[in-house]
Amino acid sequence: RKLDPREIEFFLKTASDEEGFIDIGKFVSLFKRLKVYDSPAPPKNAKCHVLGSD
Repeated sequence: RKLDPREIEFFLKTASDEEGFIDIGKFVSLFKRLKVYDSPAPPKNAKCHVLGSD
């Protein structure tokens, strides 16, 4: 299903650390628990970009 922008913001904030980095493992686990995404979880502590950066 298509996510509402507020849902996306919630997922990003919930899965990011205090520095704004997204914990990919936490992000995918959250999606899987809510049955939004069905895929193997990435390695623990995998991170990508800082929220709000270009």
